[in-house]
Amino acid sequence: MNNKLRLVILGAGYAGMTLAAHLDNKISKKDMQIILVDANSYHELIQEAHLVAGGFRKPNETRIPISDLIKDTNIKFIQSVVKKVKADENKIILENSDDINYDYLVVALGASTKFFGIRSAMEYALTLRSVDDGLTIYNKALKLLSKSNQGKNKHGIGNDKETKNIVIVGGGATGVGVAGALADMNHNSSSSSSEKTKVTIITASSTLLPGFDTKIIDEVVRILHKKDVSIITRTTAAEVRKDSIVFEDGREAGSRAEIPSSLTIWTPGIKGYDLVMEPQVEKTNNGRIVINDYCQTNEYPNIFCLGDISAMKEPSGKITNPPLGHIAISQAIYLAESIANYFIHNIKPVQKFQSNVNVRILSLGLNDYIGLVNSVVVAGDIARIAKGFKQEAHLESISSGEITLAAKIYKNDPVSNLLSSIFITVFSLSKTLKNKVWTYDSNKMSSDDDQDSVTESRGICKQD
Repeated sequence: MNNKLRLVILGAGYAGMTLAAHLDNKISKKDMQIILVDANSYHELIQEAHLVAGGFRKPNETRIPISDLIKDTNIKFIQSVVKKVKADENKIILENSDDINYDYLVVALGASTKFFGIRSAMEYALTLRSVDDGLTIYNKALKLLSKSNQGKNKHGIGNDKETKNIVIVGGGATGVGVAGALADMNHNSSSSSSEKTKVTIITASSTLLPGFDTKIIDEVVRILHKKDVSIITRTTAAEVRKDSIVFEDGREAGSRAEIPSSLTIWTPGIKGYDLVMEPQVEKTNNGRIVINDYCQTNEYPNIFCLGDISAMKEPSGKITNPPLGHIAISQAIYLAESIANYFIHNIKPVQKFQSNVNVRILSLGLNDYIGLVNSVVVAGDIARIAKGFKQEAHLESISSGEITLAAKIYKNDPVSNLLSSIFITVFSLSKTLKNKVWTYDSNKMSSDDDQDSVTESRGICKQD
């Protein structure tokens, strides 16, 4: 290769940081310049944000300085906000930096909260799309819990009869995770069993985690009920007020109800990062950029998209890559291999990307975990260990740029799948029936994470 090519990666989240590290490990600096752009100076473990909200993680435990990650690499980092991409000129316009020209561009800017046209939710509800969001929720919840405990006597009994509610809108992974974390925080802060702060989830769907296997859903509901979390299903959020939330009762057209809410957290859905690209590229209704089976935009073969901002669309219109962290990582590993093969060996990609949901662990607070590892539903200690293993593997991957065991599991590597299955079997046999393990058909896994349609209204049912 005679001239050094420039590849620019927008976004240093799960997809962008993984891609940068793996490309740096595969391609010589004399062949390609890698530039990474992000508004923040750190890589964030967003999947830990709900634990920050509950006070169980400190922000600095969930943030890694990008300068540390790119030390001794050939990656150039620019901290700036992307204003616009001029695709026909191969140029990126940044907020406080010089424009960047590129030969190849990878967009991995993630997603933002979708409010479904409910403007009052933007004003009065808190979101959970970052560690900073989690810290904001924690501070609000801490203040609320402190008020709940004011005036209690030495027996933990107070005179304040007002019930203070924390309401989470959305029953996807983010919603159930933050509900579990705040319920744990509520329990740990109280000196009495008669709690005055109540945690409630409302969801437009008929159940939590729509699309998940019923065994997972039933176990999540059991755990949340044990934590005294109320669950209201088939409920459409209509308006968020300063101290309450109004929702529609789907059993009767036009019927509305209102519940008090001292703290409302909005998690019902996401949309793609609002990137201005000229000329425009095809996007879904949720603002995600449509890509082909090789992670390329249909309009520009030198522009790729990864992670939550991307949407791999079938002819039927179905989106096959749900907005999940491990899907973003597997996309990045796939693209790094494809780019390296093309520039080193001049081999164009033949194998299409496949989004296999093989490792998915839900955290429901400090100590409660449940999820899927290679067609096996796991809970208890084994799920907690799998969660920790997965995160440590990610950190090792973005530090070294090498494909770890966990990364191979993401790719459906047969040997790694066998090893993980053996681990699950041995571990589960060593535990009591308290830690449940069920077999599971992975094809039933949800195709979306938190897309809990607020506009859907089919009735209301409180699960006690």
